[in-house]
Amino acid sequence: GDDKAGPTGEMEKVLDAMLSELSSEEIEQAARTSYVYFLAVTKEGYVDAPSGLEHLRRSKALAMARRCLVADKGKPDVALTRLRSTLVWRKEMDIDGMRTCFQEDDESHATMRSSLSHSMSTGLYSVRGYDREGRTVQSMTPARKVSDATPEEILAATVYHGERAIACTERRSKDAHEKYYVAFDYSGFKYEHAISLAAAKMVVFALRDHYCERVQAIYLLDAPMVFQIFWNIIKPFIDPDTKKKIKFITGEEEKKKEFGDLFDKEEAVSCILDDGHLVGSHDVYKYLHEVPFDFTSDEVILK
Repeated sequence: GDDKAGPTGEMEKVLDAMLSELSSEEIEQAARTSYVYFLAVTKEGYVDAPSGLEHLRRSKALAMARRCLVADKGKPDVALTRLRSTLVWRKEMDIDGMRTCFQEDDESHATMRSSLSHSMSTGLYSVRGYDREGRTVQSMTPARKVSDATPEEILAATVYHGERAIACTERRSKDAHEKYYVAFDYSGFKYEHAISLAAAKMVVFALRDHYCERVQAIYLLDAPMVFQIFWNIIKPFIDPDTKKKIKFITGEEEKKKEFGDLFDKEEAVSCILDDGHLVGSHDVYKYLHEVPFDFTSDEVILK
């Protein structure tokens, strides 16, 4: 179904009331959760008039309010608290800096750049391929673990790719969708590839608190028996809403059944469909420094 079923009149009233509680700076930051809006304000992107920018700002801030309201089961006060704490968290993480640090090469983000580059150096993370409706896939291959990455670096790298996946989905689906897939490719996994419980909890809690209504499904692909040990340790920390999105899928038949109708093979990573065209590892340096933030590593950019 569609991610963004139009809010009912009742819900619209609640969302308007939520927005009226926010300062203009908070509305600005809420709108910036959309990469389309971020581009429009920072790169003088695609907006032809100030009124166009106003409209875009309001609609993107409303979209964030709606995601929080849905996640908090229609309780506006709880949703508002979540929204505000997410804005504070995004500032602390410097999400806007993450979006530009590889393209702009500025001195102020040198530390962020080197730490992100290091934790992504093995090609452990990528954003590749789209389903037929334009939702992209953030994939992780735990066997490519960067052995000395700290929990903070693991969180930052995961968030960086989540933001790219959101930006790619927003652009490719022409704003129809705001959710992406997460796929863990467990081929070649051994127990020493498991991340620390501290890192796993950091990632799980950040996604739960600050990326509500952003993930379509989480796929654990070809997980070997040894993964069960790690899974049993982390499972108690995963909230019920996220748990519902997690699917274990193993082998060619199960993958065909799950993904055959969702993905064309030209747009599928080989861990999702055995005959998927997106094979091998991607060029990490090029992906970080040359490919625009809202494109996947395999997309041909028509200049």
